[in-house]
Order: sequence, then structure tokens, then C-alpha cells
Amino acid sequence: MSDYPIWPQSLPDVLREGYRVSGKQSNRRIKMEAGPDRVVRVSAQNRRDAPCSIIVDARQAADFWSFYDDAANDGAAWVLLRLKTINEIAFHQCRIATFPDVSWVNNTHSKISFSIETFDKYAAR
Repeated sequence: MSDYPIWPQSLPDVLREGYRVSGKQSNRRIKMEAGPDRVVRVSAQNRRDAPCSIIVDARQAADFWSFYDDAANDGAAWVLLRLKTINEIAFHQCRIATFPDVSWVNNTHSKISFSIETFDKYAAR
């Protein structure tokens, strides 16, 4: 499929938390001596950040941390995550942008929350 590590089959699909998406605009404003600001496009791509989480049992948590530490290189490497977009669940090139936060859901399951960073405009919708 590609040279990027793929989200393990043993882990559940990533849950998008709400519809909040943030990013950095790829335009630069230049103040002019007179008249409106000049707007210059810096890049053809916009980075988008989106909050995500998964709910896992102890075995799946171990699989996640193994994937995060090794394949995702502690968030430095691009990986392919299965994300639900507008019409389908598909693989999108992403980077785990924040260190995962773990909270307990009940005695057997925990919730791992993190933000993803992507340049794929459909992944963060």
C-alpha cells in the first residue's frame, strides 16, 4: 500500500472527538503603505490538527504503545490511520502530534486521547 506504518488491526478505529479542527493558514499578510494588505499564498497545503481518542483494553493498550514507540517513532513519523471521513472509513496519512493522555473508563478499559496532524484535507473533516 505504501511505505508508511499502518494502524494495527488489533486496535479499534480512531474516534474523532467532536468537529473541532484547528490548523495553520498557508497565507502570509504583508502590510502595504496604502490600501489593503497584500495576501500571498506560502504553500499549497494546509496543516490540520484534530483531537482523537481510542478506548482499549490492557492488551490493546500495549499494542498502541508498541505502535506509538516503534512504528510512529514517538509521534515523529507519518503513519496511516483508519479515520472516518464524510462518506467512508479510509486510511489517511497522519502524525500523532501530542503525547497520548490515558484516562480510565472502567476497571478493564482505558481511553487514550491524542491529537493528529495531517495535510490530508479530507482526514480532518
